[in-house]
Amino acid sequence: MYLNYKYILEPMLQKKVLFLNLLLYYIMNYHLATAITLLCISIIGLIAIPFGNPNLVYGSIALELLFIILTCLVWKESSKALYACIPVGFIVIIGNSLAPPHVHLMTTFEKPINAVILIIGGYVLQGLLILFGLKTILERRSIHVSSFNR
Repeated sequence: MYLNYKYILEPMLQKKVLFLNLLLYYIMNYHLATAITLLCISIIGLIAIPFGNPNLVYGSIALELLFIILTCLVWKESSKALYACIPVGFIVIIGNSLAPPHVHLMTTFEKPINAVILIIGGYVLQGLLILFGLKTILERRSIHVSSFNR
């Protein structure tokens, strides 16, 4: 019996895309999205610490503390913290891409939980952090420029 998955998966995918579009349309607050992304990175990182290399625990704890501090500062609407989010996101993505154990883990999926956590926390959420950080900075700049009267 032949089952065509296109008719099953396509409506589900359309509902998910519609949900994301509605969420972004109604929220559209990039500052809040940046803070939520930082919070998600912190949570994923805290979950990932026990699964990681025991020799690198202190470095990972320091990195998580950095993300927690950035979360608090962004929540308090510090513009300097927004500017710091962008290079931190790039550094994490580049560091994950250049580390041979990380590349091996992502290509082989030897430890599936570690690979999924690495991909979500190290690439997807970092990319969102860069995107939302830039959008927040541009949004703030456009408000200040447009409200300036000569």
